[in-house]
Amino acid sequence: MKKIHLTFLWLAIVAAFTACKNEVDDVFDKSSAQRATEAIATCRQTLVGATNGWVMEYYGDTQYGGYNVLAKFDDNSLVTVQNEAYQSNKTFTSHFKLEQSQGVILSFDGYNDAFHYFSDPNNPDGIGDNGKGMLGDFEFRVLKVSADSILLRGKKHYSYVVMKPLKEGASWKDYLDKAKQREQDMNYTAYDLHLGDKEYRVKKSYRMLSFTDPETGDVQEMPYLQTAEGMKLYQPLTFGGKTITAFNYSADDKWLDPLDKTVMLTPYIPTLFEQITTTPWYVAYSNLGTFAKPYWDTLKNNAANVNGEEITMAVIGSIKLNNKQKGPAFGLSLMSGRYAAVYTFSYEKVSDSRITLWYNGKMELDGDYYARNGNYPVATIPFGDKDAKRTFTLSTDNMKAPTYITLTDESDPTNVIKLMKNYISMPFNN
Repeated sequence: MKKIHLTFLWLAIVAAFTACKNEVDDVFDKSSAQRATEAIATCRQTLVGATNGWVMEYYGDTQYGGYNVLAKFDDNSLVTVQNEAYQSNKTFTSHFKLEQSQGVILSFDGYNDAFHYFSDPNNPDGIGDNGKGMLGDFEFRVLKVSADSILLRGKKHYSYVVMKPLKEGASWKDYLDKAKQREQDMNYTAYDLHLGDKEYRVKKSYRMLSFTDPETGDVQEMPYLQTAEGMKLYQPLTFGGKTITAFNYSADDKWLDPLDKTVMLTPYIPTLFEQITTTPWYVAYSNLGTFAKPYWDTLKNNAANVNGEEITMAVIGSIKLNNKQKGPAFGLSLMSGRYAAVYTFSYEKVSDSRITLWYNGKMELDGDYYARNGNYPVATIPFGDKDAKRTFTLSTDNMKAPTYITLTDESDPTNVIKLMKNYISMPFNN
């Protein structure tokens, strides 16, 4: 008897489920296959319909900010691309496809120098870690489609990309040139952010603005895209009761948010002493003087003897390598394998362009392990120690936006160290 009751119960559940399924299917006039086919057709028609192409507000990993990418799609599934970051005077043509996979997927499946610049695991300009690059996508989920805009999201790394049609007759070259000129106008190492009566010092790395909340110590990040009008944020940032969306350029160096005139960014030119003590500067072995190289040769050899590791990044200055650090540490920071070692420096200001440095023996993260097993602090010797402090003269190419700072040891002319502003991966290969 019990078996009979269970059989009837199972039949009832199946009948109820079948009824519900028919009811859901009846909501749509067309099958899922038909809807998918039409969605792809609509997307293709919209892409091709922009006869002067699209402006893509492209983001890989937001730490690098956004880039203008121009793309024109045709009926033969070919896309012509030009970007502002890589050979900006050239266009590159490749294949694209649209397919269905839990929604419409737009894929740049043919290699394109201008587009895959952002997703190549070994970026042509050395941006990002080897094997990762800028962490950009070339496959995107299509979230929204209209004649006025298309919203995409990276399938692998999830950054949003907004596409807008470029006006008929507008020159691609002029569009990129105007954004480039505006970037030159607004290119400073640091800025002051004014939020009503509050003011915050802002740093810049690539196209990322950041400032620290003095009350909590939390770092607020503002990745942005450079346009002809100014800096357009990836997404609004609400802080201190204000919402920040963009900074429009003005020749008076008072760059206002177009939606809130009480939000303003102004340029700030720090001294070289400030710049070297508050921001990161990257080391390349080729930029070390004859005094420093033997010590760094020892570092390289010692790293190879510690689990066969290799130094993948070396930084002088102030940087926070990971969340295990309470805040940025000033000194020599090394990435070794998958781990980080920090050896902190003390310093004294001699003048705006002179500094006295020494390694104070303090370590952070895995610094102690690598000091005991690989004698990594040997690399600090060219910068001085407690018993032999070194005073350096600082020089650069451009005070407004330096690409390097050179340290010249006032007691030893062979101890000259050139530190680079842009990220350097694998310092012993550069």
